[in-house]
Amino acid sequence: MVTDHMPCGGSVNSLAKSFGFNIINGFAIRPDRKPEIFSLKQGNLCESVITKTPGAEVDSIPIWGGTALVPPTSAKILSRLSADYTIYSPLKVDDMDSPQPTRFLILQV
Repeated sequence: MVTDHMPCGGSVNSLAKSFGFNIINGFAIRPDRKPEIFSLKQGNLCESVITKTPGAEVDSIPIWGGTALVPPTSAKILSRLSADYTIYSPLKVDDMDSPQPTRFLILQV
């Protein structure tokens, strides 16, 4: 399952919950608000069958914004946010112009 920032996260949360995931319907943003590159070298992209398929290896994935989620303990983690991310959870998308941050503890599994 792939989703984007609010309101997309909220629209897939029921489906995600059926697999044990909790989608945070908001925005996950780096402190400098720049795009992120999840990479094996940086350690925020995890080795998996997806990254290590012979002939189709993936060493990095660029993103420009998104949402956060809380995975079930049985999930295989593919990428993870660093602790310096802020999760914004406005009531509506337009409130992102003057967001109020919500800090979540990002669990490293």
